[in-house]
Amino acid sequence: MRIDVAMALTPSPEIWDRFDPATAHPSNTIRYADFHRRAGGFPVFLEARIDGVRASQWLLSRRRPSRFRLLSAAIESPCGPQVPERYLPLRDEIFRSFVEFLRRTFRVSCISLHGYALLRGLTPASLEGAGFRRIETFLTYVNRIGDDEAILAAFHPGHRNDARKGIREGLRYEPDLSVEEYLALSGETYRRSGGTGPSNEQLRAIREVLVPERIATISGVFDGRQLAAASVILHHGWNAFYLHGATAGEKHRGASAYIHFENMRFLRERGVVRYDFGGAREDVEAGEKALRISRFKARFGGERIESCGGGWP
Repeated sequence: MRIDVAMALTPSPEIWDRFDPATAHPSNTIRYADFHRRAGGFPVFLEARIDGVRASQWLLSRRRPSRFRLLSAAIESPCGPQVPERYLPLRDEIFRSFVEFLRRTFRVSCISLHGYALLRGLTPASLEGAGFRRIETFLTYVNRIGDDEAILAAFHPGHRNDARKGIREGLRYEPDLSVEEYLALSGETYRRSGGTGPSNEQLRAIREVLVPERIATISGVFDGRQLAAASVILHHGWNAFYLHGATAGEKHRGASAYIHFENMRFLRERGVVRYDFGGAREDVEAGEKALRISRFKARFGGERIESCGGGWP
């Protein structure tokens, strides 16, 4: 077996974006490269071949380029390489080959696999084998999207009742919110907790770059004229990822569950079959708020999945 890694200098959407719908990830798409550019990065498209057959793809961002060569370059990525199911037994070897190529080609001083809500699939063994020293484990919950009754059957009874209540009371689902609508509710939500939500720049990049390409959705649920809940979803191939959320407070508590039910129904029409609730924390050190969010996500009945990220050196 021979693994060869090279840069895909002119990746086409037909080949790159349709590589494998089962492992497709929006942050590995050609259009997602615009996020790297907006943040001052320079996209790097890598592909690995096993005995001449394309076996994996990975989009990263490099920084601090020189005219002739990257000196002490920093490489970052919000998710790991895409590896089709048939090559999963070789995932660690593929990942090591990618990292060795980056070190050799770019003289990399730092590789960062960040994106608490996005990174999937890598194991501590794969990171340790590639020389990573800062490794963090996190988890998520992933629902399979079936018909309406199958979706609801997976929910905890409380979430199921909230979703059905939303239907009865005629809450209005809107899959295409404006940036202004989302940020107004997000600001209200984070003021209650003392935190900060997504920036105006990030939301505008999603709205202007990814939404028109049908790999992102900024959605909301209205109670009459009031926006009661909102969410930002990235999606590509068979997979969707819950990136951000906002709510109008205790008065509209049920809307927080109802919006996910409607998101799944909407994404089902786009061919999505897995709905990933993003990062969750179960350790006591995370704090009570993080634990409450984790319990909220767990009660949708999705599969509990552990993964890891980190950095090198």
